[in-house]
Amino acid sequence: MDLDLKKLEEDIRKLNEELEELKKDRVAKGLPAERPPHFVSRVLTELLIERVWPLRNLIVKYASLLAASGTILDLDVKKLRDKYSDDLTLLTESVGMLSGLTGVMLLDCLNKIEKAQLSEEAEASDLMRDLYTNIELCEKGPLLIEEVPEQFDDEELARAHYEKIKHLI
Repeated sequence: MDLDLKKLEEDIRKLNEELEELKKDRVAKGLPAERPPHFVSRVLTELLIERVWPLRNLIVKYASLLAASGTILDLDVKKLRDKYSDDLTLLTESVGMLSGLTGVMLLDCLNKIEKAQLSEEAEASDLMRDLYTNIELCEKGPLLIEEVPEQFDDEELARAHYEKIKHLI
């Protein structure tokens, strides 16, 4: 495989332009140009993943029931949000990038299920595919640990820190 350096340089230039646009958009919204660093430590991430993993398993089961029935099935998304949203939100701030993605993907699954249940045109097969795609991106353990100045092992301190900076994210 030949590496096209000119194309690579052009791609890097475009990505840098997009990054500058994103920074300008953040500043226009009254946010700092850079989002605050992630702050949930590996130790707390592992605890949060253990607590939200039953939701992941439930979504897998729900998706397989969608496949078997061919219809959108009722699921009490509000109850699941009440139980898991705080942990999932905190998990999105994991210093383990793929662990943070687990939080994002599970929250997105809840959104997709809720949207499908409210839509008359939603197809069970489309929802099933979307859910399985998200589930494939969930990781059981923290990976790709970032070096950040402040990490919290204590859940209460992490939640308090999130409350202080959530308007900056």
